[in-house]
Amino acid sequence: MFETIDYHGTEITVEYEVSGKYYPATREQPEEYPEIEITAIWYNGIDVLELIEFDLEYIYELLNEKL
Repeated sequence: MFETIDYHGTEITVEYEVSGKYYPATREQPEEYPEIEITAIWYNGIDVLELIEFDLEYIYELLNEKL
């Protein structure tokens, strides 16, 4: 899957895989989010995932908002 997001004012495209799905909280169980694995981060046609340090937790939050 691909998603273009605004990362601190810069548009990047995140390539990722999702396993599982969202389950709302119940009295017995807390809410669950799907597991996301980022495989690439594209900027101007270049995979920069290994080249630049990203706040991956922030990117995961942005992706979860879009799911």
